[in-house]
Amino acid sequence: METIENLLLAIQIENLYSIRDRLTIDFRAANIKTQRAKLLSDNIFEWNGQKILKTIGLFGPNAAGKSNIIQAIRFCCMMILESHQNNENSIFAFAPFRFQGYQSKPSFFRILFVSEGIEYEYAYSFTRTEILEESLYYYPLGRKVKIFTRKGCIYSFGTAKVFHQPKIITEYTSCKTLFLSRASSMKQPLAQQLFRFFNEHFMLGIAPIQEVYKQTFLNQYKHLVLRLLQLCDSGICDIRSQTIKTGTTVQISVDDKPTAAPQQLEMTRIFTYHMEDPNVPFAIEEESAGTLQILGLIPRLIGVHAANKALILDEFDTMLHVRMTEFVLNYIRASESSQFLFSSHNTSLINMEHFRRDQILFVEKDNTGNTIIKPLYNFKSFRENMDASKGYVNGHFGAIPNIENSVPVLKQLLKNPDLCVSE
Repeated sequence: METIENLLLAIQIENLYSIRDRLTIDFRAANIKTQRAKLLSDNIFEWNGQKILKTIGLFGPNAAGKSNIIQAIRFCCMMILESHQNNENSIFAFAPFRFQGYQSKPSFFRILFVSEGIEYEYAYSFTRTEILEESLYYYPLGRKVKIFTRKGCIYSFGTAKVFHQPKIITEYTSCKTLFLSRASSMKQPLAQQLFRFFNEHFMLGIAPIQEVYKQTFLNQYKHLVLRLLQLCDSGICDIRSQTIKTGTTVQISVDDKPTAAPQQLEMTRIFTYHMEDPNVPFAIEEESAGTLQILGLIPRLIGVHAANKALILDEFDTMLHVRMTEFVLNYIRASESSQFLFSSHNTSLINMEHFRRDQILFVEKDNTGNTIIKPLYNFKSFRENMDASKGYVNGHFGAIPNIENSVPVLKQLLKNPDLCVSE
C-alpha cells in the first residue's frame, strides 16, 4: 500500500449563505464495528491509525442548503487561492446569513487536512470587506504547534521557523488578503506547498467538456475514457478532438487611435462515434444530457483516482440513471484514498448496502431558516437492518419537504387561486 500524503479530515463553516451556526463535515470515521460496516471496508481507508471516510453524501429537500454547503466550501477554498489578487476596493463575493443581524457578523472557515504526510489546521474569519483573523497550526509529532496567528494586522509566529522574514510578508498582506495566500505568492516554500494542496488536491465542480477533451488529454487517457464509457453502456466507441482556427477582428489602439486588427482564435470541437456506425461523427452537443454529464464526470474521476484527490460536487447524479450513479460511487470506493463529498436528491442511495451510517448526512433548515445537518449515525434508534431509504421518505430523520400535494387540495386551488391552500 502506498503512503497517503494528502487527504481531507474535516471542514467547518459558519455564517455563509443559509448556514448561520457552525456546521461540520467530518471525514474521520465513527467507531462502527458492526458486521455491515465490515462489509463496507472499501468505504474507508486508514491514515496514521485513523479510519477516514472516502465518501460523504448530503441528502435533503430543495432549498434546505445542500448546495450552499458545497458553494461555501468552494468559495473559502478559492479565497485561499486568489485573495492575494484582491485590491483595496474588493468585496468578497459571498453572502452571509440574511436574518437576525448576521449580515454584520463575521463568517468563519476551518479545515483540517494532511499535506505531504503532515496534519494541518487552517482557519480564518472574515466579513465581505476584510480578513479579521487567520491561523495555521500543524501536528509534527501528534501535538498541536502554532505556525502563526493573526488578528487584524497583529501577527504572532510560533517557534517553528517555517517562513523566511515573515515580517516582510505581513507588510505586503492587506486586510483584504490572507497571509497564506500572500506568502505563497512570495514563494515561501510551506505556503506554496499548502497552496498546491488547495489548488491540486481539491476538485471543485466539473470543467466544461471543450476545455478538458483536448488532444493532450486524449493522447494520455483516451483508452481509459473509452473503457469507462463502455462500462457505462454509453454506446460510444470513439471520441476525437478537433482544433479549428477562426479569423476575427479586434479593436486595438495605435498612436492613441482605434483600429481594427485581424486575429486568429482557436476553438476546440469534440466529436463522438457510436458502435452502430463508427464512421458517423456526432458533435458533442448532440449527445443526451445524461451522456454529457458522464463525459464531464469521467475526467474528474480519472484525476481523482490517479492522484487520490478530493472531489466536491453538487447534485452530481442529475440526469444520471441510478446504475450510473452507483458506477461513480463504486469508482471512488475502488480507489486507494480518494474522497468525495456530494449532494443528492436520490433517496435510493440512502441505503446501508451503499454507505455506512456516518457517511449519510441529512440537511434541513430549522424554523429560523438556518441550515443544519443531522448525521444518520446520531439516530441511535436506527438499526442497520432497517430500510433507511423508506425511513427517510416516511420522515423518521427529518430533512424532507413539507408539501401539500393531495389531489383535492390542488383541485380547489386551481378552481379558486385566491384561496389559501391551508384553508
